Amino acid sequence: MLKNIILIIMFITICALLIMRKINRRKKDLNIRTNESIESLVQNLREKIIYEECQNEINGKSINNYKNLIIDLSDDKFIKLKKHIHFENTRQGECIIVVLYENDIRYKDLESKEIGSLKLSCIVYGDNGRLSPITDLYINLDSNKVSIADINLDNHTGIGIGTCIINSLSKTLPQYGIKYISAGLSSKDYKVREKLYKFYKDYNGFEIISEIRENSWGLAKKKL
Repeated sequence: MLKNIILIIMFITICALLIMRKINRRKKDLNIRTNESIESLVQNLREKIIYEECQNEINGKSINNYKNLIIDLSDDKFIKLKKHIHFENTRQGECIIVVLYENDIRYKDLESKEIGSLKLSCIVYGDNGRLSPITDLYINLDSNKVSIADINLDNHTGIGIGTCIINSLSKTLPQYGIKYISAGLSSKDYKVREKLYKFYKDYNGFEIISEIRENSWGLAKKKL
């Protein structure tokens, strides 16, 4: 009788040990899965913080662009100029403003007051500043084409401002009867010519008429 009782106790003890081991194993597995879930959650939160910080920076730049334009629009001289104002978005989402305005208007004759040519200047409110990226465009109203010498963005390249300028020109120039726009490709950019071709051809729909040489300019052209 005593022997049976001892056997029963031993059986119960072994079963209890097996059950405890199984419980501990499940608890360990649960802890591992929980830790993995927490690490994944933390990583997602860090990515969200980075995204929100980037968005805040971009939104801050857009707000500054609006403020700078408002300041300039309070200038009487600037108000009197005929302007074409375009709101464009860069690849990062920043809202920039491209302003094309007329100046240096020349008439065919003084009596008829018929405009023969004019100069179109450009200001870009973007990347926390006021940029003057292109030399003035001289538009001959007897012609259907215009040429830009270069787009100089200094340290503001690679974020889509150049494309925003081309978009704004493409919307404005047809109002002056312009059907074609061409861009000179400087020989000084020979070593980065492929990058330049990509900007004009792939991003902005230009045709490369002639390629850049080490000692001669190239030419890109677009039909509006």
